[in-house]
Amino acid sequence: AQIPALQGGEHWSVHLDGTTTSDDAFAHSVARGLSDHPRWLHCRYLYDDEGSRIFSKITEQPEYYLTGAESEILAVSSDEIRALAGPVPIVELGAGSATKTRHLLDAWSLAAAGGEVRYLPVDIDPSVLTHAARGLAEAYDQLHVTGLATSYERGLDAVRGLSPMCLVFLGSTIGNFNPEETDAFLARLERALAPDDSLLLGLDLVKDVQVLEAAYDDDAGWSRRFTQNLFARMNRELGTVFDVEAIDHVAYWNDRLERIEIYARFRTETTVELPSIARS
Repeated sequence: AQIPALQGGEHWSVHLDGTTTSDDAFAHSVARGLSDHPRWLHCRYLYDDEGSRIFSKITEQPEYYLTGAESEILAVSSDEIRALAGPVPIVELGAGSATKTRHLLDAWSLAAAGGEVRYLPVDIDPSVLTHAARGLAEAYDQLHVTGLATSYERGLDAVRGLSPMCLVFLGSTIGNFNPEETDAFLARLERALAPDDSLLLGLDLVKDVQVLEAAYDDDAGWSRRFTQNLFARMNRELGTVFDVEAIDHVAYWNDRLERIEIYARFRTETTVELPSIARS
């Protein structure tokens, strides 16, 4: 996939894939999801500038244990991971601010002994990716960061042939996929990865339901704001007229599928108009 450069500096650059961020792509995704039964909205559109800011706040809440737990694991295990993966580029899907990834970069930099380390973060939000790439390049002298502001699918296509590499997918993010999407994603991984590549996958474990649901419905209300911001974004970018404050955030543990599901519950009857694609 050819992804044009957005901006960059010494030892870092960010490349933007406009096909996944256009208003029409957003509108068609909304129309498709709301026409299905049950209805759904794609999680990638949660992460505009405001959504990324809100999600960062979620990770700081005491109920959201995932970030801290994963960071502790990486702090202990990164040297071993580097020894197993070897001196290869790190490619990270859904990198976000890449805070936890610094444990891996510390291990890669130490093992490189002054040699070059390559990091390719993939994230749908160009602004958070640019901030992370610039900050990492400033923090690590030997690090070269090439950010890809695109979807997981396009990102995997873009890095195919980079082998050997270490592909990183943290945060139990794979749980955002429905079963069909999971199958498609794993099939795409199989096509993208070569025998010399390695995969570092972060998965949460099943635990007490109250703990799980609280992690996605914090007392401070950041999870609620995160869900509501998706509809505020639709108002801003697609011309919809949702009453955002009349939308409830519901976090529910699906015991059969062993995953948290997030629902937006409307307290009033709502008709969705998408004027840019003449759909309702």
